[in-house]
Amino acid sequence: MRRNTLQIWVVVLACTSLLTAMAIADDDNEPGGDIQGTEQLDQEIVLTATTNAPAGATGQAELEAEDEDGTTTATLDVETKGLAAGTYTVSITKKSDGSTIILGTFDVSSSETNDMEDGDSQGQDSQGDNDNQDEADVEFGGEAGLPLPDGLNPMDVATVAIADADGNVVLTGDFTAVATTMKSVFNANVAVSAGSAAPSAWGHAVVHSRVKKGIARNKFLLVAHGVTPNTVYTVNVNGAAVGTISSDRHGKVMMKSLPGSVNPSSLVSVELLDSGINVALSVSF
Repeated sequence: MRRNTLQIWVVVLACTSLLTAMAIADDDNEPGGDIQGTEQLDQEIVLTATTNAPAGATGQAELEAEDEDGTTTATLDVETKGLAAGTYTVSITKKSDGSTIILGTFDVSSSETNDMEDGDSQGQDSQGDNDNQDEADVEFGGEAGLPLPDGLNPMDVATVAIADADGNVVLTGDFTAVATTMKSVFNANVAVSAGSAAPSAWGHAVVHSRVKKGIARNKFLLVAHGVTPNTVYTVNVNGAAVGTISSDRHGKVMMKSLPGSVNPSSLVSVELLDSGINVALSVSF
């Protein structure tokens, strides 16, 4: 009886370890998720009209998200102006795999007041003129907005698109492009996870990224202890090798910047690999 009980516990522990490993692997494929630390993201972008849009159509989108030890809250607010009357669909694409997710719909009215799906009246100002005719505003997430899809990681949002009732995209915006960014602030303070090549590794990575008026200012610092002293490690950012870094005689490594081609708000992971391609440490964003 005791032998059977022991065998059952061995199987349970093995399955638990496998499921944990699978969950970690999934989290490594996209930013946000089950991080060890905190992340805050606040981005405002211009929505650009396509050839399917009426002349003068424009818009903007704001994404606010916070992730604290894997618990995420977020809102996405979309404003449009100059679209023809009708129903429009809002969708996003993901940074991690490029897949598209439909968030929901909103209506544009040609009357003096624009009635959204939630029944709120938008459009006529205090003077009662028609300056806001054909404007629309829809929010996803938060207490007052339409619900975001279950399982959507807001830190993984790359682009947003507005399509008309026929499926033609009329407005698009890219949260990863500096050129169309009105404001972007990304802050993160996350813990280092030890790898098989350095099971005692520990430390933190800190990111401060700000874009304003097309100018990006980024700060990055990773400090870790407990790796093999005097060792050269390959640095992988988002799964791609970007260079090398060496530990000192005390087993400490310090990485003070990211490659210029890496947008900090698009960070997924940073890993240090030894010569045998074994992970010494990793940081998930």
